[in-house]
Amino acid sequence: MLFRSAKMASGLSCVVWLILQRNNMNTPLAEVPIEARQLYEQIVRVANHFLHSCKHFSIEMLQSENPTFEEVGQVISQTIGIIKLVSDDFDPMLGQQAQEYCELMVKMGVAIRKGDNVALANLVHELGRKPGCI
Repeated sequence: MLFRSAKMASGLSCVVWLILQRNNMNTPLAEVPIEARQLYEQIVRVANHFLHSCKHFSIEMLQSENPTFEEVGQVISQTIGIIKLVSDDFDPMLGQQAQEYCELMVKMGVAIRKGDNVALANLVHELGRKPGCI
C-alpha cells in the first residue's frame, strides 16, 4: 500500500535491479552500468519515504505493509557494497553516508515490527537530521 506509488516503485526497482545484477554470476559487477551518486540518491528517496510514512501513519498501519519496512531496509542495505566499490575512488564519504541511512532504515523497520513507538520516534528524529531528508 505505502510502497505502491510510482515514484517509490521506480526507486525500489532501480535498487532491486542493481542487486539482481550484482547477484547474477554472468554479469561481473564491473560491467553493471551504474553511477554511485544515482544509487545514493535513490537511497535518500527511500529514506524520505520511510520518514514520511512514519510521521503520517500509525505503527499498526506500518506493520501491515508488504514488503515490510524491515525487508525494504535490508534490501536497500545490500547496495552499500556496490556504492562503496564504485565511489571509493572519487568520493569515499558517499558509501559511508549511504550506510548510515541504511542502518537507520533497518533499525526503523525493526522498531516497526516490534511496535516500539519510542524507538521509532527517536530513529525518525535521527534520520530527519541527515542531509537530504525532510
